[in-house]
Amino acid sequence: MSSPRVSASEFDLLSIVRAVVGGDGSSVAWLLHRDRNMQPALCPQTHDLVQEMLAKGVMLKLCQLGGWRNTRSIRGNEVLRGRLWERHESLALTYTDFSLQLLVALTRESLEGTDALVFRSPSKQAPSIGDQLVACLALDAARESSCAEVVARAKPIRSAPLCWLMHADLLGQMGKPPAKIDFKSLLDGPGAVVLEALSDELARRWFAMEQGKSEVRNMADMEGIGLGQSRTLECFLPAVQQAGREDLALFVVQAAAKLHKARLSAQDFTSSLQKHKSMRERSAAMVGAAAFLDGLTPLLGWVQSKSSLRFFDDEYEAGQVFLEGWSSLGTLAYEELQSLAGELRSFSALEENQS
Repeated sequence: MSSPRVSASEFDLLSIVRAVVGGDGSSVAWLLHRDRNMQPALCPQTHDLVQEMLAKGVMLKLCQLGGWRNTRSIRGNEVLRGRLWERHESLALTYTDFSLQLLVALTRESLEGTDALVFRSPSKQAPSIGDQLVACLALDAARESSCAEVVARAKPIRSAPLCWLMHADLLGQMGKPPAKIDFKSLLDGPGAVVLEALSDELARRWFAMEQGKSEVRNMADMEGIGLGQSRTLECFLPAVQQAGREDLALFVVQAAAKLHKARLSAQDFTSSLQKHKSMRERSAAMVGAAAFLDGLTPLLGWVQSKSSLRFFDDEYEAGQVFLEGWSSLGTLAYEELQSLAGELRSFSALEENQS
C-alpha cells in the first residue's frame, strides 16, 4: 500500500506536528523560523493524518510525562490506585479546530521578527483539554527553537488555563495575566486526569521557575514571572479546594519541597538582577521573586483542616492523600520558605548583591 501523497507545505505541517507531540522542537527550528505559502484548506488525507498523530502522540507524551506512574487519585471520597489507565476507564481526548489552526499557523508564519503568532479557531467553543495539551507542547517546542515569546503572546494560547499551569513564567513575562484564569475545566473529567498525569512534571517546572530566577537580569522580567505565578496560584488553589481536589495541587507542595532541599538563599534569587533601578522597579522585582513562596500561604490552612478529620469522616481517606503529600515539605520547611519570602521582600538581598 503506497503512502498518501501530500504537498510540500503539508509535509512541513506534519513534520511540525511530529516534533510538537514528540517533544523535539529543535528538530524543526528551521521550519518555525520561516514562512510558508499554504492552501486555504488541507487535503482530507493530511487532515486525517494530523488527527491520528495527535490522538496517538499526545497520549503517549502524557504517559511519558507521568501517566505511567503507579500512584493515587481521588474520585469523590474514594481513593483510586494504579497507573493512569488503571485508575480511569476512558482517557479519550478530543482535538478541535483550535489545535489544527495553531499547528497550521506554526507552519505558515515565520516566528522570527514577528511580535505574536496570530491564529483563531473557527469554533466558538473553548479549547478542549486535548487542545490545551497541544498548546502546551507547542510552547515547549517554541522554547526549544528560541521563539517562545511569539507563541506566548498569541491570544488563544493565553486563554488556555493549562498553559498557565505549565508556562506561568513565560506567559507572565509576555503580558499582563488575565484578571481571572478559570481552571474549572481541569478539575473534573479529562482535565483532572491530565493534571494527575502531569503532577510530577508540573512540580519539576515550578521548581525550575524558581531556579531560573537566579539568571534573570531584567527587573521587569522578574516582575512578569512573579505576576504569572501569583495570578495562576491565586486562581488555581481556591478552585481545587472548592472542587474537593486538593490532591491536584500537590505539585505545588513537591516544588516547594525541592526548593527547600536546594537551600537557595535570597541572594541566589537576585544575583543577576540589574543595578540602579527605581524604587518601584526594585519593589516589583522583589515581589516577583517571592511570588511562588507567597502563593504557598493557603496550603497551611488545608493541612490544619485535614488534620482535624477523624477516621470515620467521609473525607478522611482523601484527606490523608493530601497530608501524605504535604509530609514531603512539612510545616517547619514551609515556615523557613516563608522567612525566605520575607527576606526577599525586604530588599536586603538585593542591596547586598548591589553593594
